[in-house]
Amino acid sequence: MEQLAERIVPTNKGQVRTTSSAVRRGSERVSQDYISEWPNFEANVRAFIGSINVHSPRNRSAPVATIARVSRPSSYMIGQEDGIKGAMMAFIAEPVGKAIKHMSLGGATRAPGQFPFPPEGVDFSGVGFGDPKCIPIRFGLRPDSREMPDMAILRKGDQDPVLLAPIEIKTPWTVDLTQANSKIVEKRRDLGVLIGQLVGYMNATNSKYGVLSTLETTVFVKRDEVTLFRVSAPITSSQTGPSLNECFLYLTGLLATSPTDGGDPPHRFGQASKPGELSKDPSGQGNPKRGSKQDTDVDTA
Repeated sequence: MEQLAERIVPTNKGQVRTTSSAVRRGSERVSQDYISEWPNFEANVRAFIGSINVHSPRNRSAPVATIARVSRPSSYMIGQEDGIKGAMMAFIAEPVGKAIKHMSLGGATRAPGQFPFPPEGVDFSGVGFGDPKCIPIRFGLRPDSREMPDMAILRKGDQDPVLLAPIEIKTPWTVDLTQANSKIVEKRRDLGVLIGQLVGYMNATNSKYGVLSTLETTVFVKRDEVTLFRVSAPITSSQTGPSLNECFLYLTGLLATSPTDGGDPPHRFGQASKPGELSKDPSGQGNPKRGSKQDTDVDTA
């Protein structure tokens, strides 16, 4: 698993680039009262990775140790969002997907020294990254719709794949996530604008988790209760302990543990007829106050 702990290759941005962030303002905004810190996120990532290493084979010839490292800067110039998406497929989806596959095989075979074992209770079988357009119609998202997340974490089943978590991608030169700190109350208003589109997709797909990323900086979002959204501190592509790839592996572990609910979306007041149409609580209830129990619970996932 040591390859996942490394920094991600810096993006090579061209001088001519898109200027629109495609962050839609207006109705796609989450009130700052509905945003809270995702407590202990990085500590939980480290604990999760540590639980894999404990069960991992010591045999260095095991397949998980053969994921290629890329230590030099990327030579491919990026000038638009599709370029960021391609880089995420290469530097995140591919290596994390390989690690998931190897742990899925380890969980199935339990053959010591061949594949790493996943943490207890985690079933990675069928979980991976994919194109949201390969899923069927589900809670307002149509495969032919322009209103689709850029990427997704999916679980392949016997029939159609199920979307577990939407991933929304933005360019780092138009969207600055480095200051998206949910710990600071004054920052939550701006953060509510940034995650609004993602939360719309989470509502429309009945997803508990979601990701907003520029590749250089990423925030992970968790729905807690009905309308409260826990947001991680910004995770940069250059950091380690945990690295961005380790954070994505942790998220897939949470998704591989949580059962998929095929019923109605769990939210009452955020339900969207279209992705991004975030309706307000008509009763005026369900608004978690700062300092309330919902705002101070420690996440142990």
